[in-house]
Amino acid sequence: MTSIRGVVKTNEILVPILVIFLVIIGLLNFKDINFLNLDNYIVRVNNSNFVLNAILYCSYNSILLIPVLITLKEYLKNKTQIFSISLISTIIVIILSIIVFLLLVKVDVDITKLEMPAVYVVSKMFSLFRLLYGFIILGSIFTTSISLGASFLQNVSKNKKSYTQIALIMCITSLVVSKIGFSNLINFLYPLFGYLGLLQIFKTFSIKENKKI
Repeated sequence: MTSIRGVVKTNEILVPILVIFLVIIGLLNFKDINFLNLDNYIVRVNNSNFVLNAILYCSYNSILLIPVLITLKEYLKNKTQIFSISLISTIIVIILSIIVFLLLVKVDVDITKLEMPAVYVVSKMFSLFRLLYGFIILGSIFTTSISLGASFLQNVSKNKKSYTQIALIMCITSLVVSKIGFSNLINFLYPLFGYLGLLQIFKTFSIKENKKI
């Protein structure tokens, strides 16, 4: 109900906590990995579609990301600020991706059978942080879903009444859809949204630049 302002204030607290926690876990994990023999940790599969899968994964996430970015336009003042934020965010995401990857290579079971592999690794290797990481992940999922929901509502609602009505419908349907299961839902939506995301990216690049920013 507090729209994007409430989301921003919540993420100002939770996102730094998540980043700091992953960095600490990553540093603790580094000392147990032999980087000279890193290839020994990796289980290779015969997948000739890895390039297409990578593109679809990026475009899938763009569907979730772009609506949020649209609602953040009031916080961005100029192109320099946009560039700086994009650069810093990219560097942080790359570092966190490497940390998560090095965590996942330590998984001792079939990773496709796990709903959340990173949570499994932390619970097995760093039992002291298991409960804390569970709360952090729960908070991150919550803020992500709220961010997407608030962005969607802000872009489609015509007035405060319709905003409240659509929000209520979203909350009710979410309870029903959640019964499908996280991994099952992702497996179904990932390819579909991936291709739709490509259309969105193409459309975004085809729009003329807004000179006001």
